[in-house]
Amino acid sequence: AVFGGFSMGGYVLLRYLARHADRAKAILLLDTRAEADTPEGQQRRYDGIARIEREGPAGYLDDFVKLVVSTKTLESRPDLVKAVRALMESRRIASLAAGLRAMAQRPDSTPLLSSISVPTLIVVGEDDKATPVSSARTMQAAIRSSRLVIIPEAGHVSNLEQPERFNAALLEFLQTLR
Repeated sequence: AVFGGFSMGGYVLLRYLARHADRAKAILLLDTRAEADTPEGQQRRYDGIARIEREGPAGYLDDFVKLVVSTKTLESRPDLVKAVRALMESRRIASLAAGLRAMAQRPDSTPLLSSISVPTLIVVGEDDKATPVSSARTMQAAIRSSRLVIIPEAGHVSNLEQPERFNAALLEFLQTLR
């Protein structure tokens, strides 16, 4: 099968591959990274949980949207900024907190990367502040049969900011698997 993971889904996919690599024909690592959070990154997530539980999600979501969309999108596409925020607003506080906690506690999957031998597509927005291009380059360097696509004018939600470019990268990669 071809497996893909976007953002937190990429973290989950890497853990799945640690146990079931033989089930993958190819993988897609999309706006994600292999590294665990640094202690500072973990603390930011725990601070986010405390803030959400103390104040409700509004202030946290303001900061979250600024983290996941590109600077250009923030300045020029208020409709998309509003849509990204609405996606997150639909989640319950407990769900937001659980997601942050899970990401803070996830293990480092970097040692796994060199064992990946199937074709791998790595996609990242050029302005991704959550899982930056440097992390994507680290994955590309470690995975033998990987291809890196950097989506211009996109942040962490490159699939929403540049859907045509994002989808073209996926389609081109998937066509090579025939």
